[in-house]
Amino acid sequence: VIKSDNVSYSIEEVMAAGDKALEVENTTTLFLVDEKELILKSKGFGSYMLWSPVPTMVCIEPISFYPYAVDQSQLSDGFRYLNKEAEVFEIQISVH
Repeated sequence: VIKSDNVSYSIEEVMAAGDKALEVENTTTLFLVDEKELILKSKGFGSYMLWSPVPTMVCIEPISFYPYAVDQSQLSDGFRYLNKEAEVFEIQISVH
């Protein structure tokens, strides 16, 4: 099970999203719960994308933009352009 503070997804739901993956919007912390609990905390990204090619594996990607959230002709509108100042993007992974 993959869960955030207010929603959870089964591996079947993640696989059903197919090529577009599954967006977990406006989330900085995710929990992957199996025999142990893997906690992912991100900074600077804002969302996650989940996808899985097989039932025994899940890919969890921190993202700042989900390209399928806009019409494909408007893809350039969704990307973040960095200013002269650096921005910090972090991912922290812990196991409990």
